Amino acid sequence: MTKETYRLPKQAPFHNEGNTVAGWTLTWGVSLGVLLTGIGLIVSPIMMWIGIAVIVISIAASFILSKAGYGQPRSLTNTAKGGAWYDS
Repeated sequence: MTKETYRLPKQAPFHNEGNTVAGWTLTWGVSLGVLLTGIGLIVSPIMMWIGIAVIVISIAASFILSKAGYGQPRSLTNTAKGGAWYDS
């Protein structure tokens, strides 16, 4: 009978499904911006440009929040376990 050996991956993918401050900032900012842009297409061009500005600002804010550590981590090296996700 042969002995089977298993190798665990170096790190597991994060399972927060994008539930981060940066992710929610982008979601709500773009949603509000699209709403304002849509209403602005009917009501006034000024509101349309305000909606576009809200979209651009929310994208920039989300990027800044992600770089400040409020987004999805890029690697496990900065976590509490230091990358060893399978150690207890």
